[in-house]
Amino acid sequence: MQLRYLPIAIILLLFLLFSSSYSSEKQVSTGPTDLAIREFVGLVNAERLGAGCPELKWDDRIAAIAQERSRDMVSRNFFSHTNPDGKDSFDRLKESNLFFSAVAENIALGP
Repeated sequence: MQLRYLPIAIILLLFLLFSSSYSSEKQVSTGPTDLAIREFVGLVNAERLGAGCPELKWDDRIAAIAQERSRDMVSRNFFSHTNPDGKDSFDRLKESNLFFSAVAENIALGP
């Protein structure tokens, strides 16, 4: 696994949900601090707007869950939507008390 690319790919895994899709708590949205991730988010949203879709919104809480997922895959050497313990994206969000109506996950390996 190439650790260099994995965090960007996995942050995409959960990082964007529509703000009305989860939790009654206020969305935390400072945006990504990593320049490569910030650029990636900009490219994703530019494509979405070009296709007539609304921009997706960054949430620091979800990004932290995604980053931890990335670390987990590297440390336990697996690459899957479900970890070796059988947990998926839905489980990780529920465990963090983030409730949602929709979740999407994309994982990718490499550039």
